[in-house]
Amino acid sequence: MRLKAIRVENFKSIYDSGRFEVDGVTCLVGKNEAGKTALLQSLYKLNPAIPSDADFVPMMEYPRTRWLEYQSRAATEPDNVLNTEWSLDEDDKKLFDSELGPGALTSDSVTVTKGYGNIIGGTLPIDESKVVEYLLTSSGLSTDEKQPLLSCATVAALIKEMAAEATPSTAWKQLTEKTRTRFPGAEVQPYALHLLSERLPTVLYFSSYYRLPGQVSIDDLMARREANMLEAPDQIFLALLDLAGIRIEQFATISGFEVLTTQLEAVSFRLGKTIFEYWSQNPNIDVEFRFDSARAEDAPPFNQGNVARIRIRNRLHGISVSFDDRSSGFVWFFSFLVWFSQLHRTFGDNLIILLDEPAMNLHPRAQEDLLRYIAEELEPKFQVIYSTHSPFMVNAKRLGDVRTVEDVVGPNDESFGTKVGLPAVTSNPDTVLPVQAALGYDITRNLQVGEHTLLVDNPSDLLYLTWFSHELQRQGNPGLDARWSIAPLGGLQKAASLVALFGSDKAVIAVVTSIPIANENGLPERSGLLKDGRVFCTETYAHQPGAAMEDLIGRDAYIELVNRAYGLYGSRKLPESKPDGAPDNVREEVIAHFKGGDLEGVNFDLYTPALDLLQQGTGERSKLPHIDQALDRFEALFADLNRLLQED
Repeated sequence: MRLKAIRVENFKSIYDSGRFEVDGVTCLVGKNEAGKTALLQSLYKLNPAIPSDADFVPMMEYPRTRWLEYQSRAATEPDNVLNTEWSLDEDDKKLFDSELGPGALTSDSVTVTKGYGNIIGGTLPIDESKVVEYLLTSSGLSTDEKQPLLSCATVAALIKEMAAEATPSTAWKQLTEKTRTRFPGAEVQPYALHLLSERLPTVLYFSSYYRLPGQVSIDDLMARREANMLEAPDQIFLALLDLAGIRIEQFATISGFEVLTTQLEAVSFRLGKTIFEYWSQNPNIDVEFRFDSARAEDAPPFNQGNVARIRIRNRLHGISVSFDDRSSGFVWFFSFLVWFSQLHRTFGDNLIILLDEPAMNLHPRAQEDLLRYIAEELEPKFQVIYSTHSPFMVNAKRLGDVRTVEDVVGPNDESFGTKVGLPAVTSNPDTVLPVQAALGYDITRNLQVGEHTLLVDNPSDLLYLTWFSHELQRQGNPGLDARWSIAPLGGLQKAASLVALFGSDKAVIAVVTSIPIANENGLPERSGLLKDGRVFCTETYAHQPGAAMEDLIGRDAYIELVNRAYGLYGSRKLPESKPDGAPDNVREEVIAHFKGGDLEGVNFDLYTPALDLLQQGTGERSKLPHIDQALDRFEALFADLNRLLQED
């Protein structure tokens, strides 16, 4: 099963998150207190790795602002929390075929729900006539016995017809018993949901609270386990022991500590190989384990019984410190690998991984290492959903993975709760700031390392060039050469400064701009851009004086894109036909339209429709009018740009 979409209602700060899609990796971006943790925790309760975490608790988790209205019906009409949509894989479909009959399940898409009643619910599209057909085919009934039952279209009708038989045969009785047992109340959905719930992935939730403790009182841990009072750090420590094949009871005597140390260090070495492949901060550290009797002068509970201590040794400096005193980032990474490794061994590949602010204590370079670990080690087998407010945890090359999370407040301080959406449609600039910062960082880094740099006027130009290149390639046509690193610079003047910085660098530099060459306004001849024919004006490819990048897209397509991105309708909508007196440049026409009375308070920016285009699916893209002509114009531009690289 693969999770496709989520909607959360009635949970902590979430009244209704709205439906949002997820993929192999989904990044939830939002400010502090926006509700990112609540989203992850609600999904965790669907099928948690720790069964005791499964229940929704209305007294603790129902939105406080609505609790009084809900309290009176909480016991009899529990509200729903989770609506999840899934696609079934071939193994899932084979199971349903074997239990309900070939073709009984009519779609690969199913819905699973869970709420304060703490019962898995949902809807599976089932053709009951196929279920009846399968029951009859697999029964021991004779042809004559089956004949009066063939007209039954539902299980309820089948049971009713079978109950009317006065002298049932043994096979008839067996089929009646089987049908009633499998489908109590003559309903197919409960049994189908039971089959589905058995195949739900186990959900792994991991936050900064889940960290391996630096020291553990064995006696105290055993007592809390007996009292069913284990906390997250205890679970991580027990997971480490389990990975090493150690039972906590083995710590009862000091004589076996040498063997236990050897086993734990072997596990630590195996985990360390993974860590240091993705931990570029300091490769000169090791994890050490020590076990000894408690010292009377230590603070409780470490003053009696036996104590396990975990330390980090720095080989470079020849010192060791307690695991608790080590950098929080390394502790988080090691603790996560312990927990993940144990759950992977227990549940196999049928896991969904939720990471709550994994980058909180990581250096930006370590955050990049973590993104690489997620992409290379986790994503090939597992779906991963993580939350962040760090730009370094936003993959600028995979903006389609990003969902924004914000606590929406109306103009009169009316709370609408946590909402999930796309970066292009967020109402709060602070929410999308990490995405913008990630793009800015990516652009700057490309400028530093790009061997072939293509300068454009605006960030929106970068997105349009990227989208049209991918779309051309998807259709089997040449797009923009992948060697080009695109960077928005804001016009020819800034391009001149950049060229001066490159100096004698042999890299190929080109400019795509809406500023006519005749008005280049300060681009020095010594830059070589003009004389080498490396400035490409959009008006040349749009066949329109003063045309910008949006004119290459075409007025009809761009107007539709803006209307869609901003949800314009009625008098607010940009008209299909260009109004009299409107500027020839469609960008200027749109800017003028947004200054009208019906759009007061709505700020237009070039970036929003560009990002919306990049994030839409193929089906939505096809709705843009005259898109084929736009593709032709971009293809001509790409051909001229790519020719520069061939000449280089």
